[in-house]
Amino acid sequence: MTIHSSIACSITLPKVGQRRVDRVWPVPLTTRHVWARLDGTPHAAPVQGYVLEWRRHSYRWFASVVTVALDEHGRPRAEVRWVDVDRLTPVRSDPNNGGRVRHLG
Repeated sequence: MTIHSSIACSITLPKVGQRRVDRVWPVPLTTRHVWARLDGTPHAAPVQGYVLEWRRHSYRWFASVVTVALDEHGRPRAEVRWVDVDRLTPVRSDPNNGGRVRHLG
């Protein structure tokens, strides 16, 4: 046994990724995933959307939101439209917990 191998055996180095900070992705402070009520009626089901851009017109905010809709053949297609912020509900998620939705509150 050499002197180097005895030193290496006595020092325990942490393995890469064993500290909590190395195993967790940072949770975003803001979210771009939203539920959007596109037609404005209270009984219509909201659709999932993703905010691309924010704009303010006078005192009101609007978001450019991409959603997925089905065409006449049942194939998905992307639609982009401006939506009033009052029609959006943010959906926060944690990348460390499988992307499951966290409760807002």
